[in-house]
Amino acid sequence: GFQAQRDFLADAAHELRTPLAILAAHLDTMDDKSRASMLRADVDRMARLVNQLLMVAQLEALTIRPDDKTDLAELSTELAALLAPLAVRSGRGVAVLNADHPVLVRGNRDTLYQALRNLAENALRFTPPGSEIEIEIDRSGAVSVSDRGPGIPEAQREHLFRRFWRADRRHSSGAGLGLAIAHRIATAHAGQLTMSDNPGGGARFTLRVPWVG
Repeated sequence: GFQAQRDFLADAAHELRTPLAILAAHLDTMDDKSRASMLRADVDRMARLVNQLLMVAQLEALTIRPDDKTDLAELSTELAALLAPLAVRSGRGVAVLNADHPVLVRGNRDTLYQALRNLAENALRFTPPGSEIEIEIDRSGAVSVSDRGPGIPEAQREHLFRRFWRADRRHSSGAGLGLAIAHRIATAHAGQLTMSDNPGGGARFTLRVPWVG
């Protein structure tokens, strides 16, 4: 029954991706650009949700091979380069700390990248304009993402990694899957995803996976 449920979720997500892509292409041809822009934002949110649902289904079958290795420093630098233009446009910044030496961990590169991206994008939403998020590598096999946002009340922290759970801190446009996906990726790697207060204000999420050198 569990396998059937997972397969159904994956198949449904796959089937939804094509019509959403076609709809987005049609919106690009509309004469009313203002209305098209608003509708495109809705389509983009639906597409993101579909991709997250597909990721949830795929993670249930994720296995880490003994020879899977990833450099957290390289991963963090690559992600920062990807997010920097988006951050600058919104008046924010992205800093990478302690990435001058490789930090190899046992893990699947693509899924660890997705987990880190979820954490960084989440941080960018809540850090205020004029500030920056920090991606900090620990040589023991961990990477932390910190923001300067409002933080998370103690009473809400036990719910953070539940699927579809959202607090007031989250934008209403989100589905409440980003942190749940990152947590599942950490668990699949025999690792941990934890949250703590960021000194000076904000939240800090730390992803820790087995270190190999």
